[in-house]
Amino acid sequence: MSTKTLLPVVAAVMLGIGTVFGSQISKLEDPIAVAMYSQLLSAFFIFIFIKIKGVKINTEWRLLTKNFRKEIIQITIASFFAFTLLFLGLNLANPTKVQFLLRLEVIFVLITGFAIVKQRISFRQLSPIIIILFGSFLLTTSGNLLEFGSYLIGDLFIIVSVAFFAYIYFPTKKITQKINPVFLSCVTCLFVGLIFIPTVLLWKGFDSLIFNLSNVGYLLAYVLLASTIGYILWITSIKFNKPWFVSSLLLTQPIFGGIFAFLYLDSTLTIVQIIGAALILASSFFLIKENS
Repeated sequence: MSTKTLLPVVAAVMLGIGTVFGSQISKLEDPIAVAMYSQLLSAFFIFIFIKIKGVKINTEWRLLTKNFRKEIIQITIASFFAFTLLFLGLNLANPTKVQFLLRLEVIFVLITGFAIVKQRISFRQLSPIIIILFGSFLLTTSGNLLEFGSYLIGDLFIIVSVAFFAYIYFPTKKITQKINPVFLSCVTCLFVGLIFIPTVLLWKGFDSLIFNLSNVGYLLAYVLLASTIGYILWITSIKFNKPWFVSSLLLTQPIFGGIFAFLYLDSTLTIVQIIGAALILASSFFLIKENS
C-alpha cells in the first residue's frame, strides 16, 4: 500500500476513535462551545506543527489570498455549518451509530461530483444509493416509523453535516494543488473557530465557555486525534487522491470507531440497526467499485 493510499486509512483510525471522544464531550458540555474550542485548539496545534516543519507561512498566505479567496470562503462557511450540525448531532446521537452515519459521505461526494462535472447517475449507481438510504432509515429508527425522539433528530443533524463535509472536498482539492494542505488545515480551523466565538456567546453566553476540568481530557483527545491529526491527514489525502477514493477508504472508520465505542462506552446497536449499518457499508463499497 502506497503512502498516499495509506493516508486516508490512518485518517479513518484517528477520526473514528476521536469521534467517540467528541461524542462524549458533546454530551457533557455545550456542543457549540465544544466546536469552537476544537477548531481554535486545532489551529494552534497545527500552527506549531507547520512552524516546526518550516512551512513558508507568508508565501502560502499570499498564494491563498491571491488565488483562492472564493474557495476559502466556501470551505469556511461549509465547515462552520458542518461542525455546528456535527456537534449538535453528537450531543444527541448514539456514538456507535454516528460512525456509520458519517460514512453516508460517499453518497454526497459522488452526487456533488456528478453535479459539478455534469455527469448522469446510472441505474447501477442509483440502486446502491437507494439501498444506502434504506440502511440509514433502519439505522436511525430501528425500522420504527413512529419513533421521532432526540436520537433521530441527532441522526438528522449528523446526516446534514455530512452533506456539508462532502461539499468541502471539491474546493479543497483545487486549493491543495497549489497550497500546502497542512497550512490550509490551520487557516480553515482558525477561520471557523473565530466565527464560532460570537456564535457561542449569542447561543448560550459566557457561562457555556467554562468547562468542567474533568471533561477537558475528552476535548483534548478529540482535538488531537480527530480535528488535528485526522483533519490534517484527511485534507492531505485529498491532495493526492480523488475525492471519491478518499471517501471510500474512510468507510473503514466505523470498524475502528465502532469497536472503540463498544469497548470504551459499551455503546451497542440493535439487530435491525446492525442490518442497516451493514447495508450502508456493503452498498457504499459497491458504489465505489462502480466509480473506480
